[in-house]
Amino acid sequence: MKKIFLLLAVVAGTILTSCEGPQGPQGPTGYSVESENFEIRDVDFFGDANGYYGILYELNPEILNSDMVLVYRLAGVTNDGLDIWETIPETIYFPNGEELDYDFDFTRRDISIYLGYTSESVLTPAYTQNQVFRVVIIPGYLSNKVGATDYDSVTRALKISDADFTQLTKN
Repeated sequence: MKKIFLLLAVVAGTILTSCEGPQGPQGPTGYSVESENFEIRDVDFFGDANGYYGILYELNPEILNSDMVLVYRLAGVTNDGLDIWETIPETIYFPNGEELDYDFDFTRRDISIYLGYTSESVLTPAYTQNQVFRVVIIPGYLSNKVGATDYDSVTRALKISDADFTQLTKN
């Protein structure tokens, strides 16, 4: 009797699971990424009376506490005409032992990019004038899925092109 009951249960289970219903709607092709992307051009750093070299830009709309902010500096261009983007914070070491740091901090409302240095001799126009920065704000739910150090990996993962960067203007 137990064997017949088991056989009937297996047959019933097979029949019920092999039934088909109407085709459902197509699912999404991928996740939707709502990153915010800004470019800051023609940045000139000038020191104040205390030796602070920095710029402040307002973020509109405000970002969420869970968002991740990435900043990249245009360090140069290859012989092939490709941009070289370096992750900030970044330290440049000079042969004489001096250092120049690009760094940033942010709140929900603004972002500040500033320089740190061991001597004012490193603050040449090549490092303080006509700088270009890109800011990528990644939603918190994606922040652990995107590596922050490689600009190309970030833009590929978020499907960002050069045309997707909005120009920020200084406060």
